[in-house]
Amino acid sequence: MPNEHIYYKVQGMHCASCSILINKTLGRVPGVISASANYGTERLALEYDPSKVQLNKIEELLKKIGYILILPKEGANEEEEAEKQRKMNLRSLRNRTIISFILASPIIGYYMATHMFNLTHIHALCTGFIGS
Repeated sequence: MPNEHIYYKVQGMHCASCSILINKTLGRVPGVISASANYGTERLALEYDPSKVQLNKIEELLKKIGYILILPKEGANEEEEAEKQRKMNLRSLRNRTIISFILASPIIGYYMATHMFNLTHIHALCTGFIGS
């Protein structure tokens, strides 16, 4: 079976070191002939032997190190898939930020009030140590 040489979109690269990490990681996989990730275009040029390594294994490996390999579905445009994935990631980040803000607000409010109005901390009241 001949080697496949395909370009894929990769999400999650933040710097040139990310592309180096992807290249080194995929270079160690048996069956991968060459892997060249480009940070600027967020693309991965991959040449591999399908009889030795399957694409889903490569995808799982990239996911383990923090990157998302965009595999276009049948009949779908790669750019559309990348845009859908980007929107899902943004939605997830927004939801996590909102939840974090909600959970952190009582603590922030408590400490702001304590320091602004020079109140005694609750832990000082519980231990019986009230100092200046």
